[in-house]
Amino acid sequence: LVDILRDGVRVAWGKLVYIVVHMESRRILRPAAVEAFWNNPRPLSVSEPLRKIKAPEEMRELGSTVIRLRDCDLNGHFSSHHYADVVCEAVGYWEESPRLMQSLQIDFTSELRPGEELSVYTCTEGETRFVRGIKQDGITAFTAECVMS
Repeated sequence: LVDILRDGVRVAWGKLVYIVVHMESRRILRPAAVEAFWNNPRPLSVSEPLRKIKAPEEMRELGSTVIRLRDCDLNGHFSSHHYADVVCEAVGYWEESPRLMQSLQIDFTSELRPGEELSVYTCTEGETRFVRGIKQDGITAFTAECVMS
């Protein structure tokens, strides 16, 4: 858990979750597959489970962009903060003036690499805004859920 303080008062918090990827197959490994090797003060089997986003199927397309090399980390993967930028733009975070987010979750499904085209889709249900990024081959790269305050 990460606290963000202003004058000693918590104004925001975030939870960091690590994902283990098998290098050769580039597939995400379940925690049970690496639990014996994990240097964690508590067993992963009792860690808080991740809640998977259940976004609606029907979304409207906002547009597309090509992933640039400068937007990627040293391993050639689209950087996490760039995913957040895409989501913030899709949900209208910067419209008029920046607003606070009550919550933001991004579920990563398939990595984005330089040269790939990403199409961005969005929809709103009540207070919740959903964003989905789909690669040119039709594979979902990520799904996000955001609640603005």
